[in-house]
Amino acid sequence: MSGATYPADAFSKSGTANVGAQTCDVYTGNRAAFDAAFPRLAQSAALNTDELDPAKITRAEYLVTVCADKRLYRLQYSFDAPSKTKPDTKGALTYDVQLSGYDDAITIQAPADAVPLPGASDAPTSAPEATATKAAPGSFANLDGEWEGTSSTDSPLQFTVENNKITYANLNYSVNTGGCSVGGAYGTSIDDGAITDKKFTIALTNSDDVKFTFAGTFTSNGEAAGTLNIKGKTFCGDTDANATWTATHKSSPDNPAPEATTAAEPTKAAGDETPEAEADGAAIVNALVTALNAGNVDDAAILFGDDSIFTFDTDVAMGAADIKAKLQSLVSGNAKFSVSDANDLGGLVTFKLQGTGSNAGTWPNSSAILADGKIAILTIK
Repeated sequence: MSGATYPADAFSKSGTANVGAQTCDVYTGNRAAFDAAFPRLAQSAALNTDELDPAKITRAEYLVTVCADKRLYRLQYSFDAPSKTKPDTKGALTYDVQLSGYDDAITIQAPADAVPLPGASDAPTSAPEATATKAAPGSFANLDGEWEGTSSTDSPLQFTVENNKITYANLNYSVNTGGCSVGGAYGTSIDDGAITDKKFTIALTNSDDVKFTFAGTFTSNGEAAGTLNIKGKTFCGDTDANATWTATHKSSPDNPAPEATTAAEPTKAAGDETPEAEADGAAIVNALVTALNAGNVDDAAILFGDDSIFTFDTDVAMGAADIKAKLQSLVSGNAKFSVSDANDLGGLVTFKLQGTGSNAGTWPNSSAILADGKIAILTIK
């Protein structure tokens, strides 16, 4: 793929990543760069080009990671596309090459008249940052259709709902642990993605035996929130990482997404705020902490649903009985907890939890997903 001929403006610096002890630059290729590399990728990955139409690719991503020693350490190339013979069936490919241990630098030869990439000079530069605007969810009669969102690690995700089942998911992820960073995407069709009481939990395993546990709750026909756990051996070694995510309903068979238009976020008029509704999520979290501090396990347990999920560090409790047992273990040893920095996002509450006694510690990235006035997913991390 490094042998392809790229336009002068094919890549731009989009961020940094840690590789070992080095801080490296990440460059994102535009669609022209993606298309230039596609024939070589198709050949090396043994893609069936009779079945795959490059013009129908709906998501195209091409990233390269170059470190201070001028070596290429990582190449990531991924896309989604329908089949020619089955246009209603989507497939996904992720091509992730990680390089290390080479004596000679791997270089990308630029044309003589190429314009230097932003940030490619020896002098440090700052990449411009875009401010994301959350679009208002549309009005949908049910959950069926395409959903898109972002995780707490600023990684995009997409999934498809058909007949109250999740049939496809594409999960981008970013993991930072022990001075090492790794990211990628995993997309696959799903056979057992049933949605029950507007909740789902799906366990997926990629070809490297890395397990993705994708769980969530639909707070309405237009919005959803949940957690993503990644567990297994990655480029950074043994990994057990958690992230929260939120998503909105983008299109459905009866309500297709508009083409070539951009919807602006509606301006909220004075007096339209609903502080009572916004306070509900934080109030439930505070009620849970109050019950635990009083040693009242029953009052704490009643705040969860029958099929809720409770993750505390790396321990996971599922269902009413397991969660009650976990709550009982937390109140033993005179443990006391306090909540701060609570932020209610409508169905998702993020907060910082501090503990003393037998459960002393600080968990700054905690969250609670709510459904029908109950805690559906509680993550303490």
